[in-house]
Amino acid sequence: MSSEGKADRGGAMAGGACMKARPETIAAPVVRNTGIVLGVGVASKLVGALFVLWLARYLGDAGFGTYSFALSFASLFAIFSDFGLDALAIREVARARPAHPFQAIMKLRAVLTAAVALALIAAALVLPVDRTTMLVVLFAGFIALVDTLGGTYFALFRGHERMELEGISQLAWRGAQVALGASVILLDLGLLWMMATLFAASVVRLALSAAFSTRLPKAQPSEAGVGHWFRSALPFAAYEIALDAYTGLIPLALFWFATTSEVGSFSAAQRAIGFIVLIPLALEAAIYPVLSRLYRNSRAVMRKGALAGMRFALLFAVPIAFIVPAFSTQLTGLLFGGTYDPMPLAILAAVFPMTAANAIVRGVLWSADRQRAVAINIAVSTAVLAAAALYLIPLRGAVGGATALGIAETMLLALGLWEMSRALPGLGKRLWQHAAGACAAVSILFVMHIFSNGQVPFWALGACGAAIYLSFIAATGGIGRKEMAMVSTGIRAALGMSR
Repeated sequence: MSSEGKADRGGAMAGGACMKARPETIAAPVVRNTGIVLGVGVASKLVGALFVLWLARYLGDAGFGTYSFALSFASLFAIFSDFGLDALAIREVARARPAHPFQAIMKLRAVLTAAVALALIAAALVLPVDRTTMLVVLFAGFIALVDTLGGTYFALFRGHERMELEGISQLAWRGAQVALGASVILLDLGLLWMMATLFAASVVRLALSAAFSTRLPKAQPSEAGVGHWFRSALPFAAYEIALDAYTGLIPLALFWFATTSEVGSFSAAQRAIGFIVLIPLALEAAIYPVLSRLYRNSRAVMRKGALAGMRFALLFAVPIAFIVPAFSTQLTGLLFGGTYDPMPLAILAAVFPMTAANAIVRGVLWSADRQRAVAINIAVSTAVLAAAALYLIPLRGAVGGATALGIAETMLLALGLWEMSRALPGLGKRLWQHAAGACAAVSILFVMHIFSNGQVPFWALGACGAAIYLSFIAATGGIGRKEMAMVSTGIRAALGMSR
């Protein structure tokens, strides 16, 4: 018998939760937690975006520039406090509860935070800036560090699949942030007081999260010590560092090799896509602890859950890749004004299926103990992104930057699917309908465009492409009846409509 078959059989013989690990039973928490993470994320982003716009108007270009510099400077230090511990904590808590390593991971986080705080203070003291700017930088750094500590509790909530506790803390933090920040603006107290109130809001979130953690089952101490979890976190930390380079590379390259208007067009497109990305990210956040729990106990069910997650992510993402580019000019003008180039948005939307699939693949690979491969994949993709950006950005500016990112996302997905086929053999082959449906739609649209001499409106092409893809999926069984029934059962259970 294969090792995978032994794992499945061992999980079935173990009894308890493993015996209950059926696709129908995992659907309800996935649906419920996806909805919570998505709802909270959308609400928080919308409120945060409106607050930042108000803050930018209040501070002016110089004050907002200082604020942005402080946040960017602080983020360089916060990553070393984060160290990938959140992703590690979610997986280990989901697998090992009640004897999970949260206490050891929290001790490690506290030590790292203290060390980073000292480094931040030393760096701020030697910055060639005035005293007020130095204090703003320190406040920004302390805000980032407190938020990192709070993120550890969020990982605990996700490991227990209690996203509602995270959601309440997140909304309370955003409410406190806006209320206190509005008071500073209305009283005209200035940037330094603004940073102090934002720090207070972060402390409120940390305290609330710590209080909510007492509602969870009390953890039994893990046998492994802090040193073990430090070593275990290294691949996750490598991924976080590489991801920071991956996400920040294009804006920096545009700043150096193009113009500030090109940076603005690309950044605007990223912000617009950022709202759409919330959906696959919410799904990944919901399935990650569930798949982590199933990996060692019921890999057959895990494979079904991972496949369903990939299929539903693509079912949402591929139509977006047809519809949004068709309306990119109108959307860009509506959201940001007529001075922004719509092409970066069209390109980023066209490669959105790769972005959505990459989010799910990352969660599946982390669940399957392939964190080292995930770190290597993002590092390789970052190198590809850098090479493509150096070639394309001097030629096409923001359009070249968006194209380079599309190339890198495709590379990242190819590497991830290859690694996923090793972790869960046969999983990638079951996604052929989605790839074939997208290719069929693109081919038909190309023929329509050529034979009509470009007379078919772009909105009609986009709608037609989405319809062709969805029809192909329906005809070939890209979403099976069992998966639809599983999601339907999950929705009813999540809404309290079934036992």
